[in-house]
Amino acid sequence: MEGVATRSSLPSVRALPPSLGGGRDDEGADGRVTSDTGLQRVVNKRENAFAAEAGTSFTYQYRSNPLSTNGLLARAIKSGVAEVGGFASASLGNYEVLNGVYTPRIGYNVSSVMLSKKALDFADYMTNRIAIAGDLKYESGWSITPSLEYSNIISSKFKTEDYKEWYPNLSVSKIWGINENSLVRAAATTGYHFSSVDSLGGVVPGVTADRLDNWTNSVGLAYYRNLFFGVVWQAYGELSNRSYYQGQNDGRTDLMKTVGSSLNYNWKFLRFSTFLNFTNRKSSDYLNDYKNLDAGATVSAAISF
Repeated sequence: MEGVATRSSLPSVRALPPSLGGGRDDEGADGRVTSDTGLQRVVNKRENAFAAEAGTSFTYQYRSNPLSTNGLLARAIKSGVAEVGGFASASLGNYEVLNGVYTPRIGYNVSSVMLSKKALDFADYMTNRIAIAGDLKYESGWSITPSLEYSNIISSKFKTEDYKEWYPNLSVSKIWGINENSLVRAAATTGYHFSSVDSLGGVVPGVTADRLDNWTNSVGLAYYRNLFFGVVWQAYGELSNRSYYQGQNDGRTDLMKTVGSSLNYNWKFLRFSTFLNFTNRKSSDYLNDYKNLDAGATVSAAISF
């Protein structure tokens, strides 16, 4: 089963709710940064828009289904999950393109994920992610974001690279400002995952290294509200469809539904958030069905240059 985190499959521990269209986790909706000054949005081109940021983060959460599987195993195993990470990113200026403002970006983050149950240490892993993207934004609230991402997963216990992928994707989003304290953001993303995963040495027929290749299409809706003292509440939902084409997964389709909520607060160089989200995946191969509930908190520190 691909959902079970073993040396030959992809661990599925996630610390944060999914991004609705490629924005940073500390951003509100496509450029509106959640801060103690409320919800902000870039609407005019700035001549000097080169900036860089680096920092570290720590997340701890309860996960009801840490191996993202179904059946008796899913009901029997619960675990806390800790994640320690570092990140760096840079914005490479603002440019007038197609009557909008285009901002190229590059980012890197590394994280180490550890399950609290000692018996599950085989599922602990490290991951690296590099992303090159560009935001083309309009004053009307529309935004187009092409992106190319590379990521890999390394087993912390076995020191093997169990998974890697290239992920070119395109997101389109729209922001609607409700009032000075709240907004709604809708986004649609499409992209293809070119993957490579342990093929089990070719000993199992149909189990190929590219069996997790898939075309992903998703739509999401998020609501943001500035509550008090700079605390921003977010409620979100996302519907995602994945179609697989290679090896044992050829013809498989997954439908994933995610709903959740978070509270976020920025104070100087520190960021705090708590989150609760529920995920339900239905697959044409029922062995890959799963449900999961995450609840936790994140604290991070970032320095801007």
